[in-house]
Amino acid sequence: YQRDAQGWMQAVQAEVVVSPAVVPLPSGREWIGAGPGWSIYTEPLQQRLAGSLRYWIPGVAPQARHVAALGMAALQRGPGLSAEQAVPLYVRDDVATKATK
Repeated sequence: YQRDAQGWMQAVQAEVVVSPAVVPLPSGREWIGAGPGWSIYTEPLQQRLAGSLRYWIPGVAPQARHVAALGMAALQRGPGLSAEQAVPLYVRDDVATKATK
């Protein structure tokens, strides 16, 4: 994600779920890592992102107020969505599968 001209965060590449060894490399330098994965995969992520990563913050996570702020910003930029169309993005949509007999 990168700040746009209005200061809002915009995705610069698609969200994916991959192992730390194949995390997509961001273009440029001075990126900041965030989230609990950095505490678990510190070494492989630092190795993979060497030269692109400025620093990382392991203890941050999104909260409901962040979602509300993003929603308000989206409404200011254009028309809203109906409740039926407002669905979350599930990056790991198929986390659990039923065992077959």
